[in-house]
Amino acid sequence: MRKRKVSSISGIIALAVMIFFAQKVLHHEDTSYNTPAEANVVHQDNDADSNLYSLPKGGDNPASEKPASNNDGKDVENSSISEPAIVFAAKMRHTPERIIRHFAYTLSFNRETNEPNWVGWCLENYETEGNLGRGEFQPDPDIPLPHRVVSSDYRNSGYDRGHNAPSADMKFDPRAMRECFYMSNICPQTHTLNAGAWERLESACRRWARKFGKVTIVCGPVFSRNKARYIGDEHQIRVPDAFFKCIYAVNKGKPQAIAFIMPNKDEKLNMLQQAVSVDEAELRTGIDFFPSLPDKIETAVEKSYSLKLWP
Repeated sequence: MRKRKVSSISGIIALAVMIFFAQKVLHHEDTSYNTPAEANVVHQDNDADSNLYSLPKGGDNPASEKPASNNDGKDVENSSISEPAIVFAAKMRHTPERIIRHFAYTLSFNRETNEPNWVGWCLENYETEGNLGRGEFQPDPDIPLPHRVVSSDYRNSGYDRGHNAPSADMKFDPRAMRECFYMSNICPQTHTLNAGAWERLESACRRWARKFGKVTIVCGPVFSRNKARYIGDEHQIRVPDAFFKCIYAVNKGKPQAIAFIMPNKDEKLNMLQQAVSVDEAELRTGIDFFPSLPDKIETAVEKSYSLKLWP
């Protein structure tokens, strides 16, 4: 009898152990299936102490890993090898943000508007060319499900799916092209602006990247205190009142910056007439751009601009 009892108890223990490990495996599978890919999330909802999270992907100085000349062997006016990576924006104190770093751009996502506060990337001269086709709009897997906007949210809205980091800047790499079609990089934009002055500004940035060797770009939506407008079926997406774009470059050893603010309206705009100082863009958005620049340089390049420096 004692042997039977021992055997019975051993069997029960063995069965309990098997059930325990089976539950652990099942629990792990369920959790990982429902959790977004957090590897790209630098910090969540304003919990970072440093603004270095907005550095371009690839380390403290990713530019050092890239060639300083374009692919046809011609010299460019400036080499970007010795230039340190620029922090796109300082941490936002009173606005929700979730910093996500993708392969070719970084974004600050706002769970209240369900779109970015800003999107930043460094565009080098050799990245302005490529023959990759456009990608397909898709949800960003790094955004939590309740805020993971889908392409159909824009259906019959009257607005384009307007890129912040444009697809034409991402033709140099398949992954860059694929990820720039994440809906977290998209804002409701009028077709007139999307296909007009905004597109011309995107082309100008590529021209400046070829001329200066590299440009650092930060852009995003601008919201006024007017009554908020929203689109979307599954997710409510706030319609921007305007869009901003700030550009920083080094021209023959001299740093310079310029910004543009364009109203999100169905009206044709002259791109150059929308130019403003970076200080003005900061005033309109409440965002501190390029905070890693030495104070003396930041003050000088942000307080004024000259269109002559941006041919």
